[in-house]
Formats: sequence, structure tokens, C-alpha cells
Amino acid sequence: KEEDTNLLVNRELMNAMNAYYLWYDKMPAVNYADFPGPIELLDALMYKELDRWSYITTKQQLKAYYTAGEYIGFGIGLAFDANEQLWITFIFNDSPLKSFGADRGWRISAIDGTTPTPSNTNSLLGPSTVGVTRTFTLLSPELEVVSATVTKRALTMNSVLLDTTYTINSSKIGYFVLQSFIGPTIDELNSTFSKFIDYGVTNLIIDLRYNGGGSIATASHLANLIAGNVANQQVLGTYVHNNKQSHRNN
Repeated sequence: KEEDTNLLVNRELMNAMNAYYLWYDKMPAVNYADFPGPIELLDALMYKELDRWSYITTKQQLKAYYTAGEYIGFGIGLAFDANEQLWITFIFNDSPLKSFGADRGWRISAIDGTTPTPSNTNSLLGPSTVGVTRTFTLLSPELEVVSATVTKRALTMNSVLLDTTYTINSSKIGYFVLQSFIGPTIDELNSTFSKFIDYGVTNLIIDLRYNGGGSIATASHLANLIAGNVANQQVLGTYVHNNKQSHRNN
């Protein structure tokens, strides 16, 4: 009762990292009591050369993301080009920027009047908190300047960003862009593959450029939709742990 909560959390995180982290032997020697909370501690411990996935969140946020496909934000994907210009790479159907016509291929020239750079964009976008408001200066592909003032809220993601079909040299091709592997993705995939079956698709292109991963059960569902009976009883993937937990490999 008398102990500091963050200190307890930091201690548990340190114990978990030492036991389960794949790169536990690459972690620097730090005193967990020197960090204000687990987010800062994890950032110090991560093996950043290979680890792009570890993060801290709440149980509520994790459940909302994987079960309902919800997160707090503006509903867009972003990327810088070689000239450090910021572009919208994708936009969810529920994004508040949709009403301004924003779409993939639009450029963001300013956020609250400040030019975004790789070093300042996260701070310009602000925390993942409901009510954070920002004004985006957008440039459409036709070079029209659009000013959009929008507020962060809980958004519902559509993980299939686009699906379409093509016929090329009598081959029927299905193409879709998959942004994440979450619970609602399964229904979206079922719908997409139903369209492909109705069209008579024989070739498939899956665009995973903006996919950060997610639920293995959902990825398995996709693999089953693709492979069908051909892959019955075959191995989809292997779980490999660090040498302290190798008994868990399967």
C-alpha cells in the first residue's frame, strides 16, 4: 500500500522483460526506479535495431482495438517522402477528414500552421486523447488547398482499405489492401472473398504495405481463405521464444 504504483509497475515490467523478451540479452543495464513509468522504461529497454513492435497500452485500449477495431485518432496513415513532405497513405471510412474530401495521395503541408517534419510530427498531432483538435492544411492531387479543423475521437477502423477485381489476358485477379489483423477483419475478409468467388477470381494480390500485424487468429483465417483444403494439416507458422522459454516453442 505504501509503495509507489509506478515503481511496482516498472518492477513487474522489468521482471517480464528479463523472462520473456526475445532480445533480453541485448537490454542495457538500467535501474527501473529511475523511470517515471513503464512507457519510458520500455523505451529504454527495447532493442531498437530489430524491435518495432513492443509498446505499452491499457487493457481497455487493447480490447477496444482488437475486439471492436476502435482507436482514438484522426483516422489516417502518414508517410514522408524523400523530400520530407508528408502524405496521407490511407484513410479510414470513419475518419473526420473524409468529409473534407481527403484521401490517399493528399499532402499535409501544415498542422496548426507548422510544417511537419519527421522529428516534430508526433508532437504536432498530439496525444491519443479524445478532444485533441488540430487544423490541417491539405493539398489535393489537383493542387487545391483545403483547410480542415478536426478533433480526435474514438474511430472504428475498416481494415480492408480497398478491394477490387481486374481481368487481364483472360485472368481474373482479385486485389485488396489489408491494413491490420483485428477481430472485425474476419467479417471484412469473408465479404471480400465472397466478391472474389462471385467474380471467378483465380489469381490473388494482397497488399500488406500498411499492415502492422495483429491477431494471429485473424491471420490464420486469411491463410485458410487463401489456401483452402490444399493446406489441411500443414504448418502455418512456428512460435519461437528466447532460450529461457524454449519449452513453449510449438
